[in-house]
Amino acid sequence: MKHSTQQSGFTFIELMVITVIIGIVSSIAMKTYQGYIARVQVTAGLAEIYPARTMLETRLNDDANAEISAIIIGLQSSTENCLAITAHTNEEGAGKISCTHRGSSYIHGRTSTLNRSTLGKWHCTSTVEAEYTTAKCSGV
Repeated sequence: MKHSTQQSGFTFIELMVITVIIGIVSSIAMKTYQGYIARVQVTAGLAEIYPARTMLETRLNDDANAEISAIIIGLQSSTENCLAITAHTNEEGAGKISCTHRGSSYIHGRTSTLNRSTLGKWHCTSTVEAEYTTAKCSGV
């Protein structure tokens, strides 16, 4: 009488197919994760300069010709999220507060700027790609 032994398990080809599928899925997940990190870093940089709008407004209301700089309106010249922070106004009362971002390769060295019009209205512009900026800050 012949005894049949049946082996169970996966073949080498099946294991290779599973490995390729896992590799593809993880590469997609990694790109998505890096995008989320870039968005968080842009938001953090903007959060560091956003409160300075009030100080800039106060300085302009007190003296339209007041000297404005990041330090004068209560900001540091650089932070964990901003390589450089600048602030200035012109004679007409328009102003800018800018953060040159520090972080992932998607945003590093790019700038987000809070712009004040001569009418006192604020809007945000950025050289960061639109997919990494906030909804209220238009990117390129």
